[in-house]
Amino acid sequence: MIDNLLSGFAPEFAVDLGTANTLLYLKGEGIVANEASFVAVHQEGKESGKVEAYGTRAKLLEGRTSKCIEALRPLEGGCIRDSELTVQMLRYFFEKVPAHTRLLKAKVLLGIPSGATEVEQRAVAEAATLAGGGKVFVVEEVMAAAIGAGIPVTDNKGCMVVDIGGGTTDVAVISYNDVVISRSTKTAGNKFDFLISEYVRRKHHVWIGNQTAERIKIEIGAARLTKDDPVITVQGRGVKDLMPAQISIRRSEVLEAIGESFLDIAKLVQGVLDQTPPEVAADLIDTGIVLVGGGALFPEIDSFLEHQTGLPVTLVEAPMTAVVEGAGKILEEWGKYQHLLTTFQSQK
Repeated sequence: MIDNLLSGFAPEFAVDLGTANTLLYLKGEGIVANEASFVAVHQEGKESGKVEAYGTRAKLLEGRTSKCIEALRPLEGGCIRDSELTVQMLRYFFEKVPAHTRLLKAKVLLGIPSGATEVEQRAVAEAATLAGGGKVFVVEEVMAAAIGAGIPVTDNKGCMVVDIGGGTTDVAVISYNDVVISRSTKTAGNKFDFLISEYVRRKHHVWIGNQTAERIKIEIGAARLTKDDPVITVQGRGVKDLMPAQISIRRSEVLEAIGESFLDIAKLVQGVLDQTPPEVAADLIDTGIVLVGGGALFPEIDSFLEHQTGLPVTLVEAPMTAVVEGAGKILEEWGKYQHLLTTFQSQK
């Protein structure tokens, strides 16, 4: 009885636990945290294992410290790669809720990739519990993204969501409270970064770091050739002489590096369309594709997918926050959406 009474005062928040970024939505307040999914850890000496920094501050240390401190990603491909670091990182984010409620077991809603197995779901839920959560719920990220984009998922009209994130690209068709079909690929933001750095090494004979590759992607990346061909100047280290080097790279070169990846995503979308029931597929002629995730920010990505699939493509206003906004809406309208969730009850 006391637990039930206390639960009425406990915080309720939704988490988009992504490979690239983690976002936290606090019921009644909105998004209270949006940081990189990184933990910087001491690797040597007396402080080995000690955490130096979390989130965006930890990411800034990537490639900028000696081997004694390493900036690590606790998640890979949307799944946990280091459970202990994931717990510590979640605890860091959970501490952003009001101080007077921290001793209470929070209700936590987690977004998970569509392709996550039950074991992977339980691993994420367990991490949330160990970090301070009480009753933990999970929702498929594509479903949360659809709700965040304003799609009436309770209607019986089908729609498609394409979520191009950091670790995975998820494609799903949703109709009448359910994910009719979904597929996932690891062709996503992190792979784009890798392909860009490999291209620069081969073409310009310069090594660049992950953050530089990401900067190139964000500033001049595109899904198709554009009328202009902007240039960015970056610094790295020469492959042969190991000396500091500066190069200029064009948008057309970036597209040369990652263009095949966009075709892979288009093939994934087409594969999902091929397996969609005819009645639902017919709806997509009108509802089309809703594009979310960081990949939705690529110039020309909408026209590229329209050309490849023949379907209309809608870009949401804030693609990077669609998942956590949708999960937050579930919290705010619990009775309407609770049936879409899977529950994990803490045993502690």
